[in-house]
Amino acid sequence: MVALQKEGFDVKWVHQAFQGIDDMTVIEKANEEQRIIITFDKDFGDLVFKSQQKIHFGVILLRLKLTNLEETALFITQVLQSREDWHLYFSVIEYDKIRIREL
Repeated sequence: MVALQKEGFDVKWVHQAFQGIDDMTVIEKANEEQRIIITFDKDFGDLVFKSQQKIHFGVILLRLKLTNLEETALFITQVLQSREDWHLYFSVIEYDKIRIREL
């Protein structure tokens, strides 16, 4: 999170800001605050596509193995800086590919 903040991203970590809230409340907060959800939690895919929960500013699902936190943060920063329209999509990011699906 600190690496993203250093690059100028406005980041709020659910664990610090809203500890203990459920995924539905995360979606509500993200919609209220016009934030993209960046997560390792696959449940957000089910919520968006199976339960049809409205997410207005996108989801980025990270499918990365955290072996080195600094390297992972740098990778995520570079990916986020690679485009400006993340808010329109449900994106799945892996080290070797990015899959994007319109919301």
